[in-house]
Amino acid sequence: MGTNLIGADLTETVLRGANLTGANLMRANLMCTNFTRANLTEVKLMLANLTETNLRGANLMWAILKGANLTETNLTEANLQGANLSGANLTGAKLTGADLREANYSILIMHRIDWGELSDELTLELMRHNAEICGNKAMTDWVKGGQCPFSTGNIQKLFHFNEKKELWKPGKPKLHNMKLWKALCKEKDIKI
Repeated sequence: MGTNLIGADLTETVLRGANLTGANLMRANLMCTNFTRANLTEVKLMLANLTETNLRGANLMWAILKGANLTETNLTEANLQGANLSGANLTGAKLTGADLREANYSILIMHRIDWGELSDELTLELMRHNAEICGNKAMTDWVKGGQCPFSTGNIQKLFHFNEKKELWKPGKPKLHNMKLWKALCKEKDIKI
């Protein structure tokens, strides 16, 4: 049985390489905490605030992150095998090289993850998905120097990534749902 840290405030704490196997951090405030390469196997992080936390290379096998706030969290190369991510907020999270095999999550997380730099093919694909929200004309106007159709806050992008205006060509997206998820994960070396 691990350490009981329910509701603890560990904001901005450096726990690089720490071993917290099985710890209970339910409802803990871990905002901006550094867990680089930490062992968080089977840790309980339900409803925890992990906003802007660094979990690069951390071992989160079988961790329970149900309902956790992982906004802007760095999960690059993290081991999330078997982790429960149901209801977790992954807005702006970075998952390049992460291992999600056997994890419990919805592929809808692809709309919240920060995909960063992508190949030209996938960049155009995601731009076309975003254009389905704002319209091809709005995207074309933006490419020609107009206002970004998503800057007013009235509508939100489907995908977050580094757009390349020079690639824009109106058209229908070719990849959807699982095919798109698999293509994005393959490009970012996310194991699913």
